[in-house]
Amino acid sequence: MALTNAFTQKVDRVADINATKLTWNLVVRAVRLYEIPSSWNPTDGDRIHCSIPKANVVVFKTIVREFRIYSMRNFIVQPNLKGVRTTSHKFKLSFYMKTSVSALSSETFQLNPFRFVSFMEIEAIDVVNLNILLDCIGHAVGKEDARPMENKIKCTIFSEMIGKLTPFINKNDGEPLILVAQLFKPNQYLNQINVQNSLYASRVFLNPDFPDVAFKNQYINTKH
Repeated sequence: MALTNAFTQKVDRVADINATKLTWNLVVRAVRLYEIPSSWNPTDGDRIHCSIPKANVVVFKTIVREFRIYSMRNFIVQPNLKGVRTTSHKFKLSFYMKTSVSALSSETFQLNPFRFVSFMEIEAIDVVNLNILLDCIGHAVGKEDARPMENKIKCTIFSEMIGKLTPFINKNDGEPLILVAQLFKPNQYLNQINVQNSLYASRVFLNPDFPDVAFKNQYINTKH
């Protein structure tokens, strides 16, 4: 593990990353960390997906934390065109033995970890972009067939995430349930676009106390 001064060299922009070199020098805030049980683990400030090979997970798992800022240098740059994608960037980064990471002050720059997409934008997504994960927010108004209303989208929850959501949905206390869906996958069914959680990357926040999140009058029909 090498430590460096982040500002002794020119800091590169995420938007400029390409496959012509390895020596990229970035200042970043980690938005989401998650593990995939396989050979790989799984940002104009832009976003970019970064993977850590299984052999290096033990080293970097103790160093990189969500929502913290780091100076990172030296990556393998690969095309980001296949499978589920956490960003629309055409490249992704992969750590290797010469990758260096240094923690920076949280005041280095501000970043909202969410990029919310409106329901109208979700419904207009074309088939080509169905594999790009997105963030959305709304009121959960029921499960199965919810009452008719405008500005509504279906959200499908599966796997262990059901257990986290069910107790809130089943409450009958008259209080609204605000659901923040992070890194959910658009899905087309019967010519309609809905959203669903994606294994490993997706996360839900229920009635979160986020100081920089302005809740809009949007609604989610949650079913599972």
